[in-house]
Amino acid sequence: MRLRAVLILVLVPALMVAAGVGVWYVVTQKEGRYDMAPRACPKIRPVVGELGVRYELRPAGKPATCDLRLPEDHPQYVREPKITVAFSEPVRDIAGAKQLMSDIRALPDVTPLPGVGDEAYVRDREFHVRVSNLVVTVTVHPAQISTPDQVRAFIVALADRL
Repeated sequence: MRLRAVLILVLVPALMVAAGVGVWYVVTQKEGRYDMAPRACPKIRPVVGELGVRYELRPAGKPATCDLRLPEDHPQYVREPKITVAFSEPVRDIAGAKQLMSDIRALPDVTPLPGVGDEAYVRDREFHVRVSNLVVTVTVHPAQISTPDQVRAFIVALADRL
C-alpha cells in the first residue's frame, strides 16, 4: 500500500510535467510552413498593385530578393530600385524565426505593426514581417514614390498571401 502511495505521489506529477513539456515543445518548436525562401518577384507580383504605382520587378542578385523599379518612361525614373523585397532563408522552426524578430524588436526606434503577418515591425524605411518561419524585409529607398499608406497596404497584402 505504501509503495502505491509513493508511486502516485511521485510518478503522477512527474508524468504531468513530462506531458506539459511535450505540449510546450509541440506548440513552440514545430516546423514552420517554409522549407526554402520563395522566389520573390513571382510571389509579390499579384499584390504589387497595392503600391499605387506601376513598378517593374527585377530579381536582385538572388531569387529570394526582388527590386521594384520605376519604368524608364516614368517622369521620376532613376536607375536605382525604389523598393526591395527580400525573403530570408527560413529557419528550421518557428521559434528560430521568433528569435530573429526578437533581435529586430530590440533595435532602437523599432515600432510594432499590429495586424500584419504573425508579427511585424518597422524601423525607419525598413519593414520586417514574420509569417510562420519566414521573415520578409521590405526596404523603401529614399525619394519614395508610393505613399506610406500604400506601402503598408502592400505589406499587409503580401503577408496575407504568405
